[in-house]
Parts: sequence; structure tokens; C-alpha cells
Amino acid sequence: MDEDPCPRLGIDECSCFKAHGIPNFSQSSMSTRMQSRLHQRFLCLDEGESLERCQDPWELCQAYAHALTGWLNLYQTGHLHGDVSIRNILYSRRPIPCEPFFVSEAMLRFIADSDDSEAASGNRAMSSASSSSNSPLSIEALRASLEGDEDSLRAKTLNQIERVVRLTEQFTSEGECRAVIVEADGSGSSAFWPLKNYFNKSSPCRWLSGTPEFMSEEMRDAIKHGKEYLQSPVDDIESFVWCFLWTILFNDALKGPMSTAFYEDRRDEIKARNGSARGAAVRRIEQIVKTEYDAQRQSFLDEDELASHFRALAPVFVGLQERLLRLKFEWRRVRKRKECALKRVEEEGGSDAEYWLPRFHLFAFRGVADFLEVIWEHREYLRGFA
Repeated sequence: MDEDPCPRLGIDECSCFKAHGIPNFSQSSMSTRMQSRLHQRFLCLDEGESLERCQDPWELCQAYAHALTGWLNLYQTGHLHGDVSIRNILYSRRPIPCEPFFVSEAMLRFIADSDDSEAASGNRAMSSASSSSNSPLSIEALRASLEGDEDSLRAKTLNQIERVVRLTEQFTSEGECRAVIVEADGSGSSAFWPLKNYFNKSSPCRWLSGTPEFMSEEMRDAIKHGKEYLQSPVDDIESFVWCFLWTILFNDALKGPMSTAFYEDRRDEIKARNGSARGAAVRRIEQIVKTEYDAQRQSFLDEDELASHFRALAPVFVGLQERLLRLKFEWRRVRKRKECALKRVEEEGGSDAEYWLPRFHLFAFRGVADFLEVIWEHREYLRGFA
């Protein structure tokens, strides 16, 4: 890694957002935060390329599964990526050796030590997670300790962790991966958003980051209207879904003679950087899948009208979109319950992290599990296009 210690000066908030094609919004210390960012470069051992060039649908989905696993590995180190985009996921034609996915002991100890009340003790659990015991803590031991406590936040998070472990075993059983996630926006000396101080409203990590075409709908709306917004793992998961749509429509398999007016129109919609256009693309694809795709036969009714790449991946995208909508619905419920909970936290001398961090963990693992599960459910269908 080549890290330039000199801050990039002269970058003001107006020119930054103008360059990204999104409206400026007012935050008092935005210019200072922009100016204090560091230029960083990462050198990867393996050569990567855009997922747009992967023409095998099953291999493409495997690549997404591996990139998501990498995202979750990063998250377990205490960092939120904050800029999941098509350019930050690198595909490798040559399989890359990789270690099996594992849940860090620090994460397990955090869950074990967390208070399941609405005023969940995020900071206290975070500090005790690494020091409460010298003996190893396993998923099995944590499950045994939660017996009879199935409705608690801890048990729900452990359920999602177990889902992720089962699914990642399927995708990394050969000890190889097809994609890695790289780069990210960040502040100070870190390339990613550190969660340790993330929930402090005065933290430089709290300004919103991302690539407009892949940002979540709610975050783009917050930027457009200058509203306060807490970027979360759910936003990153949604960005993965938009990346998936991008790779369907901009894949090399749909260029040249296969580039019909239908695909050109959908590309224009998702490049438009506004929610209504992107939503129109989603609705059109959903309409095609739901009217022309026979789930029992696992094939399209009129296969001559659609490219095989689209026929392979469109049903997977619709499945991901349905899971995402449920995930976002549940996350909105969490946000609505926070006011009463945070009031109790403050009365006890705590901080916002004590409410948010355990819930970040729950939705991070659930979002990854949902994405992997949809891909795995379509595996036989996708393999038919190899």
C-alpha cells in the first residue's frame, strides 16, 4: 500500500458533489472533512477486472458471494465499507486461494456480552469483548448459553451468523474465490469507516459516502434534501444489489449485436442517478420475470426474445430485490424505535453506539445471508447457462 501522508487540499463540498452529479447539502464541517482526507492506493497481488466482463452467470454469482464475504470480513474488523460499487469489486478469471470464512471471536464475545434491553450496552460490550475471558468462545458454546432465550437480540443475531456460516461453506468449499472487494471512502488514516467512533455525531466518519449510481435510495434522498442520515450496513447491502443490476445490463454479453433497445433503455435508467428512473428499470425487469418466467420449469416462456445472460440473472435480481425490501422494512422499524431507547441510554450515561451497534451486527449478517441464500436457491438454474 502506498499512502500519501499529505492531505488533499482545495477540495470544497460544492465541487465534490458537483463532480458526482448530486446536489450539494449543508453540513457545517463538510469542507474541513473533505480537506483532511488522505490519498491512498492499494496494490493487490492478483489481477482483477470488472464484473462486466464475466459472462458465465454462475461464476458471476459466485463472485458476488465472495465479494460479500470479503465485505463481511472487513465489517468484523470494526469498519463499514461505505462505497460498494461496480469499480470496487474486482473479478478474477483465475481462482484465488482463500481461507474459509469464520466469525471472529471478538464478534462472538460482543454478542455474548451484550445487554438485550432496548438500551443495549454497545460500548460496554465492545470494551469487554476482548478482555472478559481468555478461553476461546465458539458458535456452539454461545448457542448453548442462549438456550431458552430464542427471542433475544443476541439469539436473533446468532441465527443470522449461523445462516452465513452454512452458506459461505457452500461457496468456498473448494478453498478458492472469484472476487475481492477493494477501496473505500474514509477519513484520517483509515481507508474505511471505523465503527469505534462512528456513532459520535461530531465524528468525521459521519458524512455520507458512496457512488451515486449504487447508493441506497434513502441515502440519495437524504443527500438531495439535506437530511440527517445514519449510513448503515443495510445501505452497503443495497449497493450490492444495485451492482448486481448493473452487471446484468452492462455485461459484455449484452453488448454489440445483443445490445437491443430494451437493454439500452434500462441502462439509461440506472445511469440517470435519480430514484424514479432506477425504479422504472426495476419494475420493467420484474414485469418481464413475473410474466414470462416459469418458476417450475425454471426457464423463460419466450427464450428467443431475451439474451441468455439476461434470462439467467434477471430472476436472481428479482429475488434479491424482494429480500432487500423486507430487510429495509425491518431496518426502518428499528430506526423508528430508537428515540425511546436512546433516551434511556442517555439517562444511564451511555451513547448512541449502545443502541445502534448490536443492530448493525444483526442486519449486516442478515443482509449477507439473504443475498447468498437467493443465489444458492438459483444455483442449478444458473449452472445450466455455463
